[in-house]
Amino acid sequence: SSINPYYHEEWFRIQMTLRSILRHTDMQRIEEILLVSDGNDQQGIFERELKAMHQKVQVIVNEENKGLIVTKMETAARATAPVLMFLEPHVVVTPQWLEPLLARLEEEPKALVMPSLDVLNKDMTTYMRMQFLYWRFEWNLNLIADNPLRKDVDTSAPYPSPATSGGIYAIRKEWWDHLEFFDPELIRWGGDHVEASHKVWRCGGRIEIHPCSRVGHWFREEKDRPYTVQVPDVVRNYKRLAEVWLDGHRKSFYKVKPEAQSMHIGTLKEMKAARERLKCHDMDWYLKHVDVELAWEEDHICIPGASKAQFGCDSAAAPQRSTLDKVMSTQEFRKAQNALSADLRLPLP
Repeated sequence: SSINPYYHEEWFRIQMTLRSILRHTDMQRIEEILLVSDGNDQQGIFERELKAMHQKVQVIVNEENKGLIVTKMETAARATAPVLMFLEPHVVVTPQWLEPLLARLEEEPKALVMPSLDVLNKDMTTYMRMQFLYWRFEWNLNLIADNPLRKDVDTSAPYPSPATSGGIYAIRKEWWDHLEFFDPELIRWGGDHVEASHKVWRCGGRIEIHPCSRVGHWFREEKDRPYTVQVPDVVRNYKRLAEVWLDGHRKSFYKVKPEAQSMHIGTLKEMKAARERLKCHDMDWYLKHVDVELAWEEDHICIPGASKAQFGCDSAAAPQRSTLDKVMSTQEFRKAQNALSADLRLPLP
């Protein structure tokens, strides 16, 4: 089941996305293409046009905007195929993009597998292949794309990623249901990728990127976002996740996200019970076995631009970072990687 929510998305982007799927996918492998209009007005649903493109296209219409998190939960619940393939409405898939993901899920049924994301320009006419990277979080739960090796790696094998970017991945429906995605108290947008990352890794599975599966993605800037994201709602979501998943390391989250401390987040009883029920590893395990960079960073976090009294950094923020003024060296990273079991290591050149 291909699941693709859209809200205030331009027609040409949705059309290009679906055309690329139909052109570059063996449709015998697709049971249904579920396009979910999440509260669009009548002019933004495009139901007739989408259904006309292929008989396996279904258009689900939410009369009101429910947000990405609820929309994903509801659509996954109604999906009928054994694999869920989440996509976004501004991508271009490439030939043979789906087969490596499905093959890997046959080998690793408890994996969450992402394609390698390449870069599309704003009008989706230019495709730029990205170098080796993986996804992970900072201590404020900000998602980053990282390459701690500082060089490209030529590999055809899937490799571990400490996190999922959240929007584009394949996962078996049975495993999705077992992990009880998502926290129903998360508001609208922001945090589902944090929950997915910790649940999959810490409750018996693994997250991988498959370099043989390539999908071009328009990484839009905030000014191009067709909807408003309320930052306090995102921070509230992050606080719920920090309280459930970070254990004794919550202080590091609050150090670089101090505005979260006074936020009311409701009860966590059901989410903590689910974690117990799933017999998940603790945060120490994740830092030791999955994200060795995050473990190193815990002793170096700071707030760029803040005063020393407010845990300010000594210098400007490190490139692509919001909680550090320096990063783990390649030598330190390699040493930490070599201490991991073989199935958890990156392909070191």
